[in-house]
Amino acid sequence: MVCTAFAFILYFRLIADIGPVKSMTVTFLIPLFGVFWGVLLLDEQLSWAYLYGGVLIALALWLVLRPPREETK
Repeated sequence: MVCTAFAFILYFRLIADIGPVKSMTVTFLIPLFGVFWGVLLLDEQLSWAYLYGGVLIALALWLVLRPPREETK
């Protein structure tokens, strides 16, 4: 419970510092870290599906964080 409370404090501080949109990137990275820890600590096997999923996550991050297009007149 203490670790969760500390994580929420850090997350809300992150929202205040960099804004809510960029703070959402934390939730995009959770699956990647889950796979990483599973391979490292639980000796899980990697497959091509993880690569495809990682590419999808990277694409989603790029779409969220890319600079807005300038409107042409």
